[in-house]
Amino acid sequence: MKTNCQSGFTILLLLMFLMPGLISAQNKSSYFKVALSPDSKFPGWANEMYQTNPDVFKVDSLYLNYYKENSFKKDIHTQNYKFWRRK
Repeated sequence: MKTNCQSGFTILLLLMFLMPGLISAQNKSSYFKVALSPDSKFPGWANEMYQTNPDVFKVDSLYLNYYKENSFKKDIHTQNYKFWRRK
């Protein structure tokens, strides 16, 4: 009979091996309504979002800070952001 410690360790090992396959930080074209590459004309948050391996928390922070200082304008980047965050 396994002890609680052994069961917990087994579950931890399973999670360590399964999680990387379930969590993918790499961008895919299916994450966006229109797939774009970073461009100096885009807002900083959009460029970060279009990187190969974007940091979701950084993109969220940049997005929120950008719209604290700029009026919201619905465009392809905001639509992609909304779509990307749902994925």
